[in-house]
Amino acid sequence: MSPKVAAKVKDDLIGTGIFLERDTYQLFKDWKAGMVFTAYREYPYSYGIHPRIIDGTIDVLAETSIGNGRIVLILPAECKKADPQLKHWVFEPHRPADIHDMPYFMFTKDGKNSFTQDYNLPNLGYNTSGDYENCVNVFEFNEANGARNRSSEKALRAYIAIKQANEAVPGIVEKIPSLSRQPVAKNFVIPIVVTTANLWITQYDPPGYRQGDWQDRHGET
Repeated sequence: MSPKVAAKVKDDLIGTGIFLERDTYQLFKDWKAGMVFTAYREYPYSYGIHPRIIDGTIDVLAETSIGNGRIVLILPAECKKADPQLKHWVFEPHRPADIHDMPYFMFTKDGKNSFTQDYNLPNLGYNTSGDYENCVNVFEFNEANGARNRSSEKALRAYIAIKQANEAVPGIVEKIPSLSRQPVAKNFVIPIVVTTANLWITQYDPPGYRQGDWQDRHGET
C-alpha cells in the first residue's frame, strides 16, 4: 500500500468514529467509581410486527446496578463523531411550567413500563427536574465561519444520533429478562449520545418582543 493510500485509509477510518466507539466501550469496561458495568459493542435489537419490523444495532450498551441492586441502569449509547466542519450543535431549550412536560426516564418493573422524574445529576448541575433543558430544536453550525448547515440532502447529525439512541429503547426493553442482572428490579433504560461536537444552549430575548405581542397583532385573545 502506498503512503498516499495508507494516509487516506487512516483519515477515513478516523472519520467513521470507530475510535470514539471503542473508547466509550472501554470507559465502561474500566469503570472504577464503585460500579461494575457489563458492556457490549454493536448490540443488536429488533422489535415490531411484520411488515413493520425495526432493527439495528446500538454502538455501545452498558448495564450496571445501583442502590444495593434495587435499581438497574441500562444505557444504550450512540457514538457520533462530529463533522469537523459542522462541530457546533446548538439546542433551543424550553422549560415548561407544567411538570408533566418535564423530561422523564423510562423504567420497567414486573413487565410494566413506567416513567419517573425522581432523579437528579448534581455533578452536572441538575439538582431538580426543573433544571433539565427540554429542547425543541437543534442546529449545526460551521466551525470556520459560523454558517448554519442548510443541506437538504444531509440530515443533521445531532438529530440522527438522538433518533438512533431512542429508537433502540423498545428493542432493549424486550431483552431485559436476559440482559439485566436483576430483571425483577426497577430497570431504567436511559439513551445516551456520546459526541465530539461542541454542545451549546441558546439564551436570548427576542428584540421588540413582549408577552402577548403575537396575540395582539393577530387579533387573538
